[in-house]
Amino acid sequence: MTELRIGYWFLLGPVHYTVVHFYETSRGNVALLVRMDAECPYITVRDLSKRTGGHYDWAWGHYFKNFEDAVRDYLARKADLEG
Repeated sequence: MTELRIGYWFLLGPVHYTVVHFYETSRGNVALLVRMDAECPYITVRDLSKRTGGHYDWAWGHYFKNFEDAVRDYLARKADLEG
């Protein structure tokens, strides 16, 4: 398991990210993140993980201006992961 949970935050370069939703299975994980000071502040990401050196990365992300759209996308991707 991972240290990632709701409310956890990290820096990726100069950008501050906060975990809003996180779901993990043996097949991987999906997360909804908020990044500060961004035009599209909400991101759904797949396979968020801590890499060598302590920085975070993910396989892909989808960016949203609207929180409700991001939550809908997160829930759809979570359902796919549960699958």
